[in-house]
Amino acid sequence: MTTIGIVSPGAMGSALGRAWAAGGARVVATVAGRSERTRGLAHGLELLPTLDDVVRASDLVVIVCPPAVAGRVVDEVVAAAGGARPLLVDLNAVSPATVRGAAERGGTAGLDLVDGSISGAPPEPGGDTMVYLSGARAAEVADLPADGIRTRVVGDEVVPL
Repeated sequence: MTTIGIVSPGAMGSALGRAWAAGGARVVATVAGRSERTRGLAHGLELLPTLDDVVRASDLVVIVCPPAVAGRVVDEVVAAAGGARPLLVDLNAVSPATVRGAAERGGTAGLDLVDGSISGAPPEPGGDTMVYLSGARAAEVADLPADGIRTRVVGDEVVPL
């Protein structure tokens, strides 16, 4: 069974997690330090005490957060990995330079990164949220069964130069 960690289980992150859980994945997250609203949105996800626990338990870590903090969140995930080697999946609406920097910082720690873009509302059963993916390991993410998510791999480079 694939374990997927969700970083920032707000409306979109939690819905993505529930869609992958419906497809058979174990989905983990933490709501440490988050609002009661976020705690409520994270229903259906397996909650762990800390980000370190989430990252180290996961085969892949999906990052969905406000674009202004995306670089910092990637750095926190890389630091939390310790010796673990989850695949990083950045689904934030950020610039190519930000994605390139995240891929470089992850790569320095031995972590691969897949870049992605979400089109549509948070997924729901039977829905049609589209996720575009790029990177050498994008097919691994695209192949994850999920109810309400369609995927398309658009390239094998995170950010073409």
